[in-house]
Amino acid sequence: HNANPDDVYGAADTLISRTAPMLHVANFSQRPIVINAGEVLGKSHNPDTWLDKSHRLSRAQQDQAHQHAQLVRTLLETERHISSQSNVITSEANISSKAHRNATGTDDPSAVDPIEGGPKTSEVHIEDVTTDRLLTDVSISPDLTTSQRARLETILLKNSEAFGLDGRLGTFDAKVDIPLKPGSQPVSLPPFPMSPSNREVI
Repeated sequence: HNANPDDVYGAADTLISRTAPMLHVANFSQRPIVINAGEVLGKSHNPDTWLDKSHRLSRAQQDQAHQHAQLVRTLLETERHISSQSNVITSEANISSKAHRNATGTDDPSAVDPIEGGPKTSEVHIEDVTTDRLLTDVSISPDLTTSQRARLETILLKNSEAFGLDGRLGTFDAKVDIPLKPGSQPVSLPPFPMSPSNREVI
């Protein structure tokens, strides 16, 4: 399952009991996998009609089938013997959101030290776009015809309140308190790296 050679998992041919319907999935990748509900792992067949019948096999094919069955039986008995003499190790992972860990957990010990100069406490000035600059600051495709561009400009002007013009959005003339974790200190971190494709969008 999965075309990525580093992320391969799947189920071998298995006889599934009606009373205990379980399917063993082998994970050959280097990391845990998540199988979503409803994900197709194989096809089911009726063993009465799908499997070969002994009376349809030649003598040589029957001998080969018996030898293969004996090999599988020996491997299973050996595996059970080894498993009975070994200790079983189980692990449990608690998955939580990053926001939950940041709000309740300790600070990340691998985080880098603050950049020299301390945290950035001054607000970066953002130039407001005025209403009369709406059509010049909005990027309109040059592939549009003159009539298409005119209709689009009419729609933009008609719905100008949807844009943050004249400093209308993002201004709240009041002070608010933001609760922090007890004992937390302000930090200053470098910008996170962006891929070339994301940087182009930004």
